[in-house]
Amino acid sequence: LAVPTTPPGNYEGYYSIERWEVYFPWAADNGGTCNAQGFFVHLGFAGSAFFTGYIAIQTLLLVKYAWTEKQIQKAEYVFFGTGLGVPQITGIWASAEGL
Repeated sequence: LAVPTTPPGNYEGYYSIERWEVYFPWAADNGGTCNAQGFFVHLGFAGSAFFTGYIAIQTLLLVKYAWTEKQIQKAEYVFFGTGLGVPQITGIWASAEGL
C-alpha cells in the first residue's frame, strides 16, 4: 500500500512559508505589505458591495418611484461619496489597528 507524501506545509497547492519567501522575498513576514494588501482587498470588496447595493436602490427609485433625473443626481452624490468614503475610512482604520 503506497501512501502519497507531501512536503510539510505544502498541501494541495498551498504555498509553504519557505516557498513563499523564495517567490516573494520582500513580502514575507512584512507587516507593511500585509496591511497594504488588506487595505486594497477591503477597499475592493466593500466598495463593490456598496456600489452593487446602490445600483439596486437607484433602479428601485427610478422604476418604482419614478424619480426624475435631478432627484437621482442628488442621490448619486450620496451613493458615490459613501461608496468610496466608507471603505476608505474603515480600511485606513483597520490598517492603523493592524487588523
